[in-house]
Amino acid sequence: MLEEGKSEPDSSKRKAIYNKLQRIWQKDMPVLTLYSNSEIVSVAKNVAHGGPTEYWPGTVHDLQDWSFKK
Repeated sequence: MLEEGKSEPDSSKRKAIYNKLQRIWQKDMPVLTLYSNSEIVSVAKNVAHGGPTEYWPGTVHDLQDWSFKK
């Protein structure tokens, strides 16, 4: 049904497909568990630019752009 909705060009038909899918999800999936990460990230005070971000605390993809205060 998800693929059917994605490929339907008529918006009213697409809405009907997604409404039907939503009813199935509400009936068959009564509980949706959510995850909240309680990880704490710290950054040295001498970091002028860069460091871990709010959304990607473990990434260092832009490490070459980080700079430090003198």
